[in-house]
Amino acid sequence: MKNTNNTKKPGVLRNSIELELSTKEAVSLFYGRERSTSINSIVGLNAFAQKVKYINNAAHNNDPYADYFLLEVEAALKEAKSTLINWQDALTGLSSESLLTINQGSSTRPVALETSFASVYANIALELLKRADNLLLTLYALRHTGLMNRVKCNHETTKIIKLMRKTFLSADGYKFFSVNRKDVEQQTARYRQAHLAMKFTRELPAAILDKTLRAEHAPNIMIDPNDIFRKKPVKKTLGRLVKEPLKVPVKEPVATPTIKPVKEAVKEAIKTPAKKPVKEQVKEPVKKSVKEPVETPTTEPVKEPVKTPKQTQEDKTTAKKTKQTKEDE
Repeated sequence: MKNTNNTKKPGVLRNSIELELSTKEAVSLFYGRERSTSINSIVGLNAFAQKVKYINNAAHNNDPYADYFLLEVEAALKEAKSTLINWQDALTGLSSESLLTINQGSSTRPVALETSFASVYANIALELLKRADNLLLTLYALRHTGLMNRVKCNHETTKIIKLMRKTFLSADGYKFFSVNRKDVEQQTARYRQAHLAMKFTRELPAAILDKTLRAEHAPNIMIDPNDIFRKKPVKKTLGRLVKEPLKVPVKEPVATPTIKPVKEAVKEAIKTPAKKPVKEQVKEPVKKSVKEPVETPTTEPVKEPVKTPKQTQEDKTTAKKTKQTKEDE
């Protein structure tokens, strides 16, 4: 059965480291000093661990400059470790010449610290700090027994402190600009800005850009999903083009419509109601006001009265009489 309850899954792994520091120089190297108006800041192990954490995350996101600084940090830590071991061997050899058995000594009230750094290189630096604390205890024991004078003891103490601060400053030159290897290949504006801000005078080595040179404890690079699914163009040589026959385009078969059974067709007809046609509104033409013509009165012709035959004969006789009278005159 599948486990759907997220509470049964294990959480994120966390670990812690405990150590005791007996010298005040080692405690000040752990905490450092904050900057103020009158005093400059001094980098400590806490600030170094925070800086290395950012560099580690940037290297995980395919930042080549982060890989470069991880190599610088790793080289500084290895050099500091070998130097501290050599100094410790020299001091133990000096104490073995004495007839007295000299114990290293310790503080009556050491400072107990518990750390949980996220970066491997921060934990390596913490181990170097403990070595430096033991070396300082050896120096103070030799000065107390008279095998080393005060001036030389102070000089050796200053050398140890400078070595540790120089190691912590190895991560101080990195600045986050969210740059990846594609930006470096394409020479983008973000790449140029990061290159100038980190004060690089030359290009990054090719071994860092092609991921062949990386730090020993560098994180895995997160793969871009676009690089996985993006199809890269295949470069064909001339011989391969000649050998491969010409591909004739094949006509795809015409898909025949599938006839659904009667029951399914009836169900679909019932489920999907037919849409009613929308009646388009017919715009009525605008009636133009037409002026009616003014009726003019027409004069009807006067009908002459119909004469009877008697009246016609009388008219004729009267006409003859008028003619005779005119002739007689």
